[in-house]
Amino acid sequence: MPDFRQLLDTLDERGELLRVTRSVEKEFELPALLKQAEQRRKAILFSAVAGSPYPVAGGLLTGGTRFATGLGKQPDGAYGEGEHRDDVAAALASSLPVSFVATGRCKDVIEAPADGVNCDQLPVPTCFAGDSGPFLTAAVGISRNPENGIVNAGIYRVLMLGGDRMAVSIGPGSDLLRFVNHNRDAGNPTEVAFVIGANPALLMAAAAKVPPTLSELDVAGALIGEPLQVVNCERLDLPVPADSEFVLETVITGDEQVPNTMGEFGDLYGGRDGPVAHAVALTHRRDPVFHTIMAGAGKEHNSIGMIVLYPVEPEVREQLAATHPEVTGLRVLFEPPTMGMTGEVWLQLRRGSATDAEELVRHVLGLRAGNYDLSRIVRKVVLVDDDVDLSRSADITWAINNRALTTDRFIFIDDLPLPGVGMRQGIDTRVREDEYETLQRLVIPGADTISLDDYLD
Repeated sequence: MPDFRQLLDTLDERGELLRVTRSVEKEFELPALLKQAEQRRKAILFSAVAGSPYPVAGGLLTGGTRFATGLGKQPDGAYGEGEHRDDVAAALASSLPVSFVATGRCKDVIEAPADGVNCDQLPVPTCFAGDSGPFLTAAVGISRNPENGIVNAGIYRVLMLGGDRMAVSIGPGSDLLRFVNHNRDAGNPTEVAFVIGANPALLMAAAAKVPPTLSELDVAGALIGEPLQVVNCERLDLPVPADSEFVLETVITGDEQVPNTMGEFGDLYGGRDGPVAHAVALTHRRDPVFHTIMAGAGKEHNSIGMIVLYPVEPEVREQLAATHPEVTGLRVLFEPPTMGMTGEVWLQLRRGSATDAEELVRHVLGLRAGNYDLSRIVRKVVLVDDDVDLSRSADITWAINNRALTTDRFIFIDDLPLPGVGMRQGIDTRVREDEYETLQRLVIPGADTISLDDYLD
């Protein structure tokens, strides 16, 4: 079964893992080096982190072939967002129940003192100057839905407050927030096991949009083609993957909230209040590796975060097919580094279409897909003729630079009805018939059927 350690070893074998042996500081120094490693398209392993006995790895799951490697697949250049999106959709349609085992590597070392766990030994980095402190960024939080008993998993940033205390930053639409509020109203605590160094399939499933009738742990099993092996927690009534590097068992009462700020997807700070959790147990492998994800616009952060948006494009395509049959092609982009309120929609229309550009742009921004209002997550809508290849971003740039030549081709919309939504932009690059001859693409007839490789000895 593929797991976190196997991913590290494979990246090392392929020459995609940088190793830093000199001691680094958790605050700023480690994130600065991690960011540079991602810019070089490398993962990185820090073997000596000041103040902690544990090594730290990051920059691992950065999309494409890295996702394939994490799932135990033989990666090739053809495996990208589309293929991974298909794998996630298939796993959602055919999840595999977990398999309980008696014990696992995550139980090599067990710390469960009666007075709580001191988490200060964990190598938790502080990424940015404006962060409230050190944050867990790769922690998969496993909890149980109090309404139906189904085990849930999500990825949460967690501000370490010292000792056994931490603040769990939970988004307003999160399942975990609903669980905490439900349990608090009933006078019950909420148990959350944070898995660090999780099976890559679980990280992917935890980032996906999974219906409340399914467990992300079962979806993770379907992603790797076999049931995920799990063990019971030491102090909590929760299953966790047996191959995990660390499992931090915590309890949230919901009575105390702590404000926290951290660098987010769009390379801006985001802040919210988070309920305080207390660590009651820490288990880990005998030789654990701590996983951290570079926050902000980091490539691993954005690549994993993008998984939740996979349903957007197919749902938009279905809706437009019913209302705008003149749209012959569609691409929705949230690829790094454009994640974070800067997504784009590219629409290909039949040549000569008389569709009003502003009407179509407003219609697209008014759609809802993947449980998101598009006006919140899309900043730009680009209209092109059907001679422009949507699979090539360079073709879109060419169309904007060579066909959107007057101010009336740029549409600025700042009166959308949703609160907090700023200006959105449309660009109409379609060519009028009397302009087409002078603004047409350069074409080599039959080029798609001719391959240079066939002509080389």
